[in-house]
Amino acid sequence: MPIIPGVDVDYSGSPRIITIPISLTEISMQDLHDTLRDIEDFPTNMKFSPLIDSEGKKPVNVAQTEFTGITVTLQNALLKFADRPGPSTILCVASGGNLTATDAVGTFVYPVAPSTFVSPSISQSSSPTSLDIDALTPSKLFAILNM
Repeated sequence: MPIIPGVDVDYSGSPRIITIPISLTEISMQDLHDTLRDIEDFPTNMKFSPLIDSEGKKPVNVAQTEFTGITVTLQNALLKFADRPGPSTILCVASGGNLTATDAVGTFVYPVAPSTFVSPSISQSSSPTSLDIDALTPSKLFAILNM
């Protein structure tokens, strides 16, 4: 999965702010996960606690052709789409899974920080959200139909 260039993390406050660059109006949970893990791996950032905890992509049927979506939990961090110059508001979407966040003591909070001239949308998923059609063999299809 691609690492998103230009993502900035402000570690100075609590919660920490993860800013998505102005060039993007949508981010997938998988790309967010991959990008934040990459940022955490920089030697200068290893002194900080993790930004993200993710889970999912577990099989939900015998044939293993359907999987749960990815759920990303920001750890004492909020997602922010970069401020826009205006005057019109731009819709920015976090999609492709579920986005949650906790504060410094582990209480769940709204995961998106406010931005100027941005209307954020979190497109939450329901399970199963991904389907591996290539893995669907006739015998697996038979097993599903005869459950």
